[in-house]
Amino acid sequence: MAIDKITTPAVTDDSVTLAKMAPGTDGNIISYDASGNPVAVATGTDGQVLTSTGAGSPPAFEDAGGTYVLLGTTNVTSAASSTSFTSNINSTYKNYLFTYTDVRPSSDDVTFNTRFYSSIGSPDTGGSQYRYVNEYIRDNGDEVKAVSTGSSLIRLTDMSVGNASSELCSGQFILHNPAGTNGRKLMNGTAVAMQGDEAVMAGYFGAAYTETSVAITGVQFLFSSGNIAKGIFKFYGIN
Repeated sequence: MAIDKITTPAVTDDSVTLAKMAPGTDGNIISYDASGNPVAVATGTDGQVLTSTGAGSPPAFEDAGGTYVLLGTTNVTSAASSTSFTSNINSTYKNYLFTYTDVRPSSDDVTFNTRFYSSIGSPDTGGSQYRYVNEYIRDNGDEVKAVSTGSSLIRLTDMSVGNASSELCSGQFILHNPAGTNGRKLMNGTAVAMQGDEAVMAGYFGAAYTETSVAITGVQFLFSSGNIAKGIFKFYGIN
């Protein structure tokens, strides 16, 4: 006669092996539901963490709070007039972080800049679409300030950068709520630049995109003249 039920006293402690358990789904975790019955917690996606959902509910895999999700990388190794990110910038995240590392121009004595793609589908180069304020300090102690109440781009480095091997600029900025359509889009960041072997400049900047009803869908980097010779560009969604 087949045994279809085993009473609890018949099962000794530590006697049920993994091989005796019913098969499940790879990555699932066993927990208990509100009725106290065993339940499998569905597998999350790569990078998610297991979090509590409160009393009476099984835990769940969710995006970790305060984390940066890498959405795009561009490594410029040969001359390019500009480089852009034109996908994955939407309402998924309220804030986006952009970084640029070891960027060098092909032309001498130029500034590094950014401008935005709008939902219209092209970089907005209008002559008064951007406002910005910059403040930088050179290594000789001089302060450099720049203010624009109407520009066709946002200046990221107020000190010109040259094209010698020792001359580079790096920095980062956060773009706030680019998908918003009921107010000006704001950004703020920091930058550092080397001009030959003579001057280092570090500082911070803030800017606004003046269109209030147009979402930002892309970000473009470019020098004031000539090409980008090299540089690593990344952007992240911020949870």
